[in-house]
Amino acid sequence: MARYLITSALPYINGIKHLGNLAGSMLPADIHARFRRLQGHEVLFICATDEHGTPAELAAAEAGQDVSAYCAEQYKIQKDACDGFKLSFDHFGRSSNPPNHKLTQHFCEVLEKNGLIEERVSKQIYSVDDKRFLPDRYVEGTCPNCGFERARGDQCDNCGTLLDPIELINPRSKISGSTNVEPRDTAHLFLKQPKMQDAIRAWVDKSTDWPALARSIAYKWLDEGLIDRSITRDLSWGIKVTQDGKPRPGFENKVFYVWFDAPVEYIGSTVEWSEATGNDWERWWRTDKGAEDVTYIQVMGKDNVAFHTVSFPVTIMGSQFGINSGVLSVTMGGSTCGSVTSVSHMELTCVTPASSAGAKAIIVTAASQTSNNDVTFGFGVAGSPSVTQVTPNVMSTSGGAAVTVYGTLFEQVNPSGDVAVTFGGSACGGTVTWISDTEIRCSSVPSGVGAGVGVAVSVVGRQGSAATTVFSYSAPTLTHIAPAAGTTVGSFEMTISGTDFGAATSAGLSASVGGSACGATEWL
Repeated sequence: MARYLITSALPYINGIKHLGNLAGSMLPADIHARFRRLQGHEVLFICATDEHGTPAELAAAEAGQDVSAYCAEQYKIQKDACDGFKLSFDHFGRSSNPPNHKLTQHFCEVLEKNGLIEERVSKQIYSVDDKRFLPDRYVEGTCPNCGFERARGDQCDNCGTLLDPIELINPRSKISGSTNVEPRDTAHLFLKQPKMQDAIRAWVDKSTDWPALARSIAYKWLDEGLIDRSITRDLSWGIKVTQDGKPRPGFENKVFYVWFDAPVEYIGSTVEWSEATGNDWERWWRTDKGAEDVTYIQVMGKDNVAFHTVSFPVTIMGSQFGINSGVLSVTMGGSTCGSVTSVSHMELTCVTPASSAGAKAIIVTAASQTSNNDVTFGFGVAGSPSVTQVTPNVMSTSGGAAVTVYGTLFEQVNPSGDVAVTFGGSACGGTVTWISDTEIRCSSVPSGVGAGVGVAVSVVGRQGSAATTVFSYSAPTLTHIAPAAGTTVGSFEMTISGTDFGAATSAGLSASVGGSACGATEWL
């Protein structure tokens, strides 16, 4: 029996849902949940209303109601509609309920501790006539990309471009229609998504069972480059911004952006289900509490894919990457560093040992269990560390200097006993030591190894109690050809760049272009 966690995209609170909502996400998710139950599997089917953000405030104002009362009324209407269609949700929750508030605030605080949240002062549209800052959807104007005259401050519904209200041409207030608006300084929290770009791409690369469209949308965002994203808004209705469990100074009149808190409600609604039934929600979401064997299926329309394949995983994976510095170890040139401290998911500080001057090998190791001294949620990514930069350059420092080591996925480093290296099918002897995720050292190559043999590296990574193969390779990957083959005629000199070439020699080398063998080939 397998376990399936199934979520349907959260219907927004304003307005009665139409058949498109039912057919687009709720009904397909319901069919799949029923199918898996009939197969005898354990299924948890979760949904909720998405109740925060500008549209809820505007709809409540138009209805002449307090926004809280409006949302409560609309929730009952939507819940009754779901019941009327006999959708088999195990729980249909509300993003305005306490579990989502607590979880969203928790995620933000952990992300900030992990170096992924930054408070910044930025320009935002201020309405002089309304006497208030205008959140994204309170601003309308002309799209700078396609010229659509009713583009919202966060996105153009005509061309799909994500926008900042400052970018709109001829902006106006949606509250009053006033064009007496101007950019003013205001403080907000920004999620530093670019720091997670490599980790998200690696996760998407491994998600080969996704629909082609979902991967395509995720890669589009990644290829264009993730940007720092504001996750707070100047609104009164929503989840309050906290710091160390208390209201964050200067943010008393701000709330979290709806697209930051809404996906968290998948977990929040599961907590609601747990509180209502006495069941354990953690075994469905926390990989350290039994969720390693859960298959998570999300059903949504394509407009929501990017937020679920990139933005929400940044929140989950970024909060998971908090490292307990007590289990971190750094060596330089074989000597252990002192005072190792985690700065973020891919940055740490340490004090170099006296013998580190000129050290070429920098090794970062950590316990294989991910920990942030609090709680850890799913979406774990198995991997090995990549040291990308040392500041200052360790080659130019002497012992006792403070240095910062940059890299990726430090918390997933495996002890050398979990690494196996073979040359031509024969295992290496001696010790195998991590240098980085792309470099390891084998102290004793097996005898009888000749030119052109295959080299294979395999690693066992631990995700909770489950063993996962991190990588295994035996052939090079081509990364660059100069000059481009399509721009030249035969008998020219070409340089081919790539990875994993180090095990080969000219004697075992062959190259072909378009199926025809090259001549006079040599290793550089």
